[in-house]
Amino acid sequence: MQSQLQKNLPGLKVKVRSIPLKARLAATRNYDFQVVYGTWQPDYADPVNFIADGGQYHLNTDYTNKQFLDDLEKAKTTYASDPKKRFETLVDAETQLIKKDAYSAPVYQGAMTYLLNSKVKDLNISPYGTVLLYRDTYIK
Repeated sequence: MQSQLQKNLPGLKVKVRSIPLKARLAATRNYDFQVVYGTWQPDYADPVNFIADGGQYHLNTDYTNKQFLDDLEKAKTTYASDPKKRFETLVDAETQLIKKDAYSAPVYQGAMTYLLNSKVKDLNISPYGTVLLYRDTYIK
């Protein structure tokens, strides 16, 4: 990532500081950073989880884009029972956050692939696709 940033943004110098998670969390909490690269996994299967949290540090305290905040509020209230309008509103919120203000810059989305034998029944995969749930699984 460092070499790609420096190659594509001439004049930019990136100094990488790799530190243990506990130290990174403390540095982030104390604003001891210019850019933080971290990983995050959703808590629940809804787009608002990515947009309103998504592992963005200090989003709730530092990001004050009025359109973004209005979009989130409308998604929770006005359009809560209108999936199409709610989704359009969340897309606009994401546009404010990522494209307009570049408060966050997603660089990677993980995925898992599974091969499943047809004899295996009732294997459940978490909504995020990262965890297999074997509780009700059996072989037929």
